[in-house]
Amino acid sequence: MARLIQRLRDELDLTVVWIEHAVTVLLRHVERVIVLHQGRKIADAAPREVVRNPEVIEAYLGDEMASAPQELP
Repeated sequence: MARLIQRLRDELDLTVVWIEHAVTVLLRHVERVIVLHQGRKIADAAPREVVRNPEVIEAYLGDEMASAPQELP
């Protein structure tokens, strides 16, 4: 599914809004991430930056994702 979304985005020059709870999959395939927590935006940046954001780590990722930025594009 991720490859199809990327292909549609690239070939048709589309903006895609992708709402996902499988965070590791999402982070590998997007250029920008906006994170909402309890109705408030807590992050808006490239995946590499978002996974380092202390509010995002606390709310969603936990410690195991804090070391994941090297795996991101």
